Amino acid sequence: MGMKTIKKILCIVTATALICCCAMLGGCKADGGSPAATWRVNASAPTSDTKGNVGDMWLDTSTYDIYQLTKDGWTVCGNTKPHDGKDGTDGENGKDGTDGKDGANWFTGEGKPDYADVEGNVGDFYLDTLSSNLYKKSDDGRWNFLVKLSAVGEDREWDDDGVLKILMIGNSFSDDTSCYMYHIAKNAMANGAFGKDVNIKHFKIATVHKANCTLDIHLMNAINDTGAYNFRVTDDTRTVADSPVSINSVYDSTDGTYKLSAALTSDNWDFISFQEFSSDFSYTALPELIEIVRDYCPTAKLVWHMTWAYQQTLPEGYTIHPHLQAYDGDQIKMYNALVVGAQNAKANNPEISIIAPTGTAIQNARATSMGDNMTRDGYHLSGEGDFVGIGTHNARYIAALCFFGKLSGADLSKITYRPTNVTEADGALSIQAAISAIEHPYTISD
Repeated sequence: MGMKTIKKILCIVTATALICCCAMLGGCKADGGSPAATWRVNASAPTSDTKGNVGDMWLDTSTYDIYQLTKDGWTVCGNTKPHDGKDGTDGENGKDGTDGKDGANWFTGEGKPDYADVEGNVGDFYLDTLSSNLYKKSDDGRWNFLVKLSAVGEDREWDDDGVLKILMIGNSFSDDTSCYMYHIAKNAMANGAFGKDVNIKHFKIATVHKANCTLDIHLMNAINDTGAYNFRVTDDTRTVADSPVSINSVYDSTDGTYKLSAALTSDNWDFISFQEFSSDFSYTALPELIEIVRDYCPTAKLVWHMTWAYQQTLPEGYTIHPHLQAYDGDQIKMYNALVVGAQNAKANNPEISIIAPTGTAIQNARATSMGDNMTRDGYHLSGEGDFVGIGTHNARYIAALCFFGKLSGADLSKITYRPTNVTEADGALSIQAAISAIEHPYTISD
């Protein structure tokens, strides 16, 4: 259908509508015996010179007046412009709405929020302009650290300076895990386990630890800046023989007076890990400890080190550890509690970005032909030399593989380094146990 046809139809429809409208206007008369009327539309009124037949109609679009041609000329007979209607009556007022919730207030200041100066309400925010740390007021009245704003968009890669630097905050369990890590790292680099896009040439593995230290004790030591730790560092300048490893030769401090603050500020750490010792897996001290660590190391990636369940089958003369007894002496119950604890630690502390599942790696190894022979005394992992104990397999090696593989992303299948007491068969089982734990951190492999 062409545009001319469409326009013609529209004109006919419009004329019909106007005729119907005029039929309702008293001044416009229709003479049934006259020829069909012609409608004209213009932006002005017709003049005395405007031709037409009696009965023709004219719409002045400037005034909306309608004219009809009579024998006496063009005569206004109506108007299509609507008249203003009368105002309706006012309706009843609606009911008042419910009050909305108060919005959060934002506070700023130099340094951490002080309860005496910045009270605030639950849900309020506080920005420390010195550190760019953001805090939120919790239900218990505390200002809890949320995030470091200056770090947004400035996420530093761990290989940016060619050195991978790991600091483990813990106790003897962190010491166990770190034992072979430097040697595994060097072997990974030599075997191309990092991939071509990783710029890494050197490694620094350190532990700041105190025997039997819990998160609560770490927190008190950090708050009071107490010197209570040993500090061990292994790097290219402080190394030991590949095997057997002698940890005593690489300590920076062995007198138990080293400060956590000194360890945190000793380098620009890429990763910092936390771990617990007790059977209380609620980790209530963790948020505040993280806050303190963040003040010293704002760009480090924070890691939760999920440790292992204790040995259930012990030789004669050994007693099941009280922490395992708390789970009815059931190793799997303790392992499951550690899994839940790790999940909660990460869920409740958004600053933790990585979980290193060494506990799952050890449990995976126990499910193989190596069996439940992974500790030197029922709870510390076995190693070499003086650290073999009752264990018949080197679980320190397994823990180091898992922890390092998780943080670095190295392809553990390319690792060829093994301690002296790890056979080729056990080495393969150990590597697979670590790989499976990294792939499935909360599930024991078949």
